Amino acid sequence: MSVIKYIYILLISFCICLFSCKIGHKYERPEIPSMPEAFENQGLKAGVAADIGWGTLYSDTILQALISKALENNKDMKIAIARVKEMRAKKRISFSGIFPEIGLEIAEQRKYLDYGGKNDKYDPEIKANLNLSWELDIWGNLRWANDAGIAAYLQTVEAQHALQLSLVADVVQNYFELNALERRLKIVKQTLEARQEGAHFAKIRYEGGLTSEIPYRQSLVELARTETLIPSLENSIKLKENDLAVLI
Repeated sequence: MSVIKYIYILLISFCICLFSCKIGHKYERPEIPSMPEAFENQGLKAGVAADIGWGTLYSDTILQALISKALENNKDMKIAIARVKEMRAKKRISFSGIFPEIGLEIAEQRKYLDYGGKNDKYDPEIKANLNLSWELDIWGNLRWANDAGIAAYLQTVEAQHALQLSLVADVVQNYFELNALERRLKIVKQTLEARQEGAHFAKIRYEGGLTSEIPYRQSLVELARTETLIPSLENSIKLKENDLAVLI
C-alpha cells in the first residue's frame, strides 16, 4: 500500500513540475481605439486601405495604370513580397517542429563475389531504416517559437501593406504635382504669347509717337521675366517625371 502511495506522490509531483515548467505569458493584444467617423464614412473601416480598389479612390484611368505598374514593378515592393513568402515558409517550419519527425531510408547495394575464380555471382543487399523522433515541449520552447514565427509573419504582412500605401501615396503625389506643373507651363506659355503681342503693340505705339519709351521698355521686361519661367518649369517637369519613373 505504501508503494502505491509513493507512486501517486511521484506522479502528482511530476505533473506539477510539468505544468510549472511553462515560462512566459500568452500575448494579449492591446485595445486599439476605433477609427474616426470621417474614415468610417469613407468605407475604410471594412478593410485595409491598401486593399480598396483604386477605381473607388481615383477615377483617373492613367493614374490607376501608374499605380498598378508601380505595385507590380517597384523593386522595394518585390522585396517585400519575397520577404512575406520567406516568413510564411519559416512559420510553417517552426510549426512543424511541434509534431513528431518520421524518416525513412532505403538503400540497395550489390556485391560482386568470386570465391573460386569461376563461380562468380552478384549478392544484392537491401537496407531499410525507419527513424522516429519527437521532442517533448516541456519548457514551451517550441510553442513560443511558433507564436514568435506567427507574429513575425504578421509583422511582415503589415510592413508590406504599409509599403504599399506609401508607394501608392508617392505615385499619386508625383502624378498630381506633375499635372500641376504641366498646367502651369501651359498657362505661362499662353501668358508669353500675350506678352509678345503686348510688346509688339507697345513698340508700334512708341514708334508712332503715341506713347513714350517707358511703356515699351516695361513690356519688354515683363516679356523677359515670363520667358525665364519656361526653362525652370520644363526642368521641374523632367525631374518630376524621373521621380515617377523610379517609383514605377
